[in-house]
Order: sequence, then structure tokens, then C-alpha cells
Amino acid sequence: MRKKNIDTFLIPLLFTLVCCGGSPKVRILNNRLNLGDVKRYDTLNCVFPIINDGDSPLLITKLKGSCECISIVWDSTKVLSGDTTYIKVRLVPDVVGVSTKDIVFQTNTNPPFNTLSIETNVKE
Repeated sequence: MRKKNIDTFLIPLLFTLVCCGGSPKVRILNNRLNLGDVKRYDTLNCVFPIINDGDSPLLITKLKGSCECISIVWDSTKVLSGDTTYIKVRLVPDVVGVSTKDIVFQTNTNPPFNTLSIETNVKE
């Protein structure tokens, strides 16, 4: 009898936790910036707001730029529900021509990877 009472309590509890538990959700206002014509070796600064539209904390665990010409700073690795963090990117283009540079960041969401892009037309 005691086992049945425990099962009657635990099964709905586990179902609720698995199916209805909150999860983080990434919202990126603009994941692609086009900076147009820029000069080679100019320092370009961009900011990408990242919003957690989910019900639990969003964790940003890794950030990686597509080249060494990118440096990345972000405000917080933990973004509470409804809050915003900012990924700040400094780009120093070193190759002439049309270019797209990407920043990939990993979070505790599904899917876990998100991409930010900066497009430029680098002139001499």
C-alpha cells in the first residue's frame, strides 16, 4: 500500500518537472549587422543584445569568433528570465573585400548554438 502511495505522488511530480519545467529561450534582436564600407585596420565596435525570453536562467558557456581579428566581451554568463545581456564585439578587419565574420555562442538552450554575423566591405 505504501509503494502505491509513493508512486501516485512521484509519477505526476516527475511528469510535471520534465514536461512543464521552465527552460531558457534566446531572443536576439538582430543577429546580422551590415556595417557597409569600412577601412582596413579600422577598429569597429558592435553590440548584440541577448534576451532570455524563457522561464529559467540562460547560461552562456562559450563564445568563439571566426578569426583572430575579433575580440569578444560579454556582461554576464547567467541571464535571468526576462533579463538582457550584451555581447560586445571588436572587429579589426585585415583583409580587403566583402567579408562576413561570425561569432558563435553556446547556451543551455535547445539548440545550444547561436550565430551572430558582421558583414563588411573592407576598402584599402
